[in-house]
Amino acid sequence: MQELKNVIKKIGIKNIENKNVLFLQGPMGFFFNNLSIFINKNYKSKVFNIAYNGGDEYFLNNPIPIIGNNEKIITKTIELIQKEKINSIFLLGDEREIHSYIIKWKEENNIELNIYVFEEGYFRPNYITIEENGVNNNSTLDLSYETLKKLDLKDLENRYEEPENIKEPYKHMAWQATMYYFFSTLKYIKYNQYTHHRDSSIINEGYYGAINFLKLKYYKLKERKHIDYISETITNNFIFFPLQVESDFQIKKHSPFNNIEESIHEFFRLYTKYNSTEYIVIKHHPMDRGKNDYNKIIRLNAIKFNIDLKKIMYIYDVDLPTCLKHAKKCITVNSTVGLSALIHELPVFLMGEANYNIKTITNTEIDFFTNVKQPDMDLFNKLKYTIIEATQVNGSFYKEL
Repeated sequence: MQELKNVIKKIGIKNIENKNVLFLQGPMGFFFNNLSIFINKNYKSKVFNIAYNGGDEYFLNNPIPIIGNNEKIITKTIELIQKEKINSIFLLGDEREIHSYIIKWKEENNIELNIYVFEEGYFRPNYITIEENGVNNNSTLDLSYETLKKLDLKDLENRYEEPENIKEPYKHMAWQATMYYFFSTLKYIKYNQYTHHRDSSIINEGYYGAINFLKLKYYKLKERKHIDYISETITNNFIFFPLQVESDFQIKKHSPFNNIEESIHEFFRLYTKYNSTEYIVIKHHPMDRGKNDYNKIIRLNAIKFNIDLKKIMYIYDVDLPTCLKHAKKCITVNSTVGLSALIHELPVFLMGEANYNIKTITNTEIDFFTNVKQPDMDLFNKLKYTIIEATQVNGSFYKEL
């Protein structure tokens, strides 16, 4: 319940009270459904929940099914917005095809409409993100160097509220994801023209989920020895490279890469270009554990660029804080792990686009590899507190509500 209250506090009661509110696709699970019920009950709002597939439908009370291919879905959604005189829209992810089109339609036609984009927290695990019209590199929040420099850090610190710690929601997330894909498959005939932003087959997702679980248990045991190696043998002498999820829109839309393989290739190319000598620790993304394995790609690139394989460690489940605590510096495409690295005062270089790629906070390519510079922590803390105050809500999409 507190998460829902926090969401309303962030959005502002005036933007939903006695208004018509439309929910598009949200997180897999009950979060959007619970939020819509909460708004309807407490703020005299008329609420509409759209279902584009069986998974959406399963988790919603009184869903409005919209049938057709994505083009027809967009048309029908816009017709609903106009017919019901919608005032505010809630959605997860601004780069999903349907969501992206609705946002552009609103902007290009100067429609009076509030669109609140939800996303995983910039600072995890204790937050979720809510921004108007766009998140990540589509954010409209002014985080420019010039603006941040003018801010009073003490004032920001005084306004900051320590978040409640969120317990690991993995088991809830896994169960809700399983049910989402199960009902997406079960009701495929009804919604067979709809194209999801990722493979929604219960067979595939069930297989990936099982592999993910088995790998989690296997690598938790296997990699215990790596903790001592990272924290003692190569401490403060390795570049940390956290990989992202293959289907991440931040890779597809906000980077020069088509996939993770290309980002790995580019990292090794840069490492060789600047004659780097540090060890390398590459960490697999936990949500991609069951779907991909980059061992072969890493080996092939190491051989191609003549990098000693003994200097490279590819890990799955050594915990992130251990990696960040003992790394010398961190390179990423545009992952929010970069923000975590900056909290640990690590130098960071981004190979893609991100809203926190700001001079004196992050490194340029040349500086990172030849004359690494420590982040300006005063400026970074201004950035952190500004982002938290403006966009972060203490809570989880998958915690039991």
